[in-house]
Amino acid sequence: MDNLLNVLVVEDDELTSLGLTHSLNKLFKSSISIVNNASKICHVNLKYYDLVFLDLDLHNQLEGIELLQSQIFLNTYVIITSARKDLNVVRKCYELGASDYLSKPYSPESLKEAYQRFCKKKNQLHIELNTLLLMKDEESKRISETIHDFLIGDTPLFIGGESGTGKTSLARFIYQYSKSSGPFVSINCSEINESTFESEMFGHVKGSFTGAIKDKKGILESADGGFLFLDEIATLSLNNQTKLLKAIEEKKFYPVGSSKERSAQFKLICATCENLNELITQGKFRQDLYFRIMGKQITLSSLKSKKNLVFNDFMERIAKSERKIFLEAPAEELLKNCEWQGNLREYYRFLDSLFKSASGLVTKEEIKKTLSFQPSVENDFLGETFYKNLEAIGLDEILKLIEEKAVLYSLKKNDSKVRKTLSELKISSNNFYKIKTRLKKEEE
Repeated sequence: MDNLLNVLVVEDDELTSLGLTHSLNKLFKSSISIVNNASKICHVNLKYYDLVFLDLDLHNQLEGIELLQSQIFLNTYVIITSARKDLNVVRKCYELGASDYLSKPYSPESLKEAYQRFCKKKNQLHIELNTLLLMKDEESKRISETIHDFLIGDTPLFIGGESGTGKTSLARFIYQYSKSSGPFVSINCSEINESTFESEMFGHVKGSFTGAIKDKKGILESADGGFLFLDEIATLSLNNQTKLLKAIEEKKFYPVGSSKERSAQFKLICATCENLNELITQGKFRQDLYFRIMGKQITLSSLKSKKNLVFNDFMERIAKSERKIFLEAPAEELLKNCEWQGNLREYYRFLDSLFKSASGLVTKEEIKKTLSFQPSVENDFLGETFYKNLEAIGLDEILKLIEEKAVLYSLKKNDSKVRKTLSELKISSNNFYKIKTRLKKEEE
């Protein structure tokens, strides 16, 4: 690891802390701080440190356990150093979030192995990101650092990027990586009806309105102690943006029909494929809400910008798959130059269809049939592009895409009001929810 590591040593024995500092400086480039008293920890900015060495027995017996229980080291890599060999103590440390445990006196070799485990854990994050979202190394390393900063800090995380780039997958991955014991509550803001926003977000009490037959816990309260993911936040109306801003700033709210204030603590992740700066200029998104959700930021790149990476991933999948297929040269060339307008969603749908197809010898025509081209219905409804796409994926798929685009467009235009959308599109509620269900499955 070439970067300078910031290390905190929590150790009351001066000779031990000096020896550890000397050994660490031999292993890697580091900036080491030493704290010899548990009471001084509260004056230390723990978000600054990459790695913590924590002695269990400071001035009081098992004081290190108490520090772990306080969760001040949450999402920080902690290595316990202790002469205690009681397995119940070891288990307790791991249960409370410690990443490693070294018995005193530890050898330079044991310290080196602990450092290597730390490096492996740190590198594992960007390796998993590469696999999940098809990223280049520099992109995944940059995003790994942002995720780390988000997890140890208090600010929200905003994920931007084109539709289909994996924003929902990334949010869920971050939650799983955090090892949080709390819930992961995910909501697509475009699915929340304008009139029921407060009930959905803040909950309601029995009898507060017609149909409120029992108390209901809202989305914010359901996320207490865990993660709240607000997808497509740009689809919220200005009125509901105001209500949301107040709630996430104060982490306090009132359920509909209740005079009793509730509170919830959660890590907030927001996402959208929209350009929020443009929406602010157009008066469609509140600037104060923008500044509130724009803490740490990640922008996912499109597959169009990494065609070689996608093609290499595809060839690796062929090599590892139990079912072997062969691509003819023209088919390979077509894949190398594919635009992947639907990004990861289109790519994974393509893979699933291709590996399930009957043909093992894959031709250029087979690739064309399988690829999920996105028709440009806005600008070229029945022009040459439309018919090329029609030939490539068939009428059924074209009609599905048109339905999906129409529903998304109308919902956005009508501030997610379902009744107005149904009236405008002249479709039944049954048909509308079939299309919505299809869209939701594709997002997953």
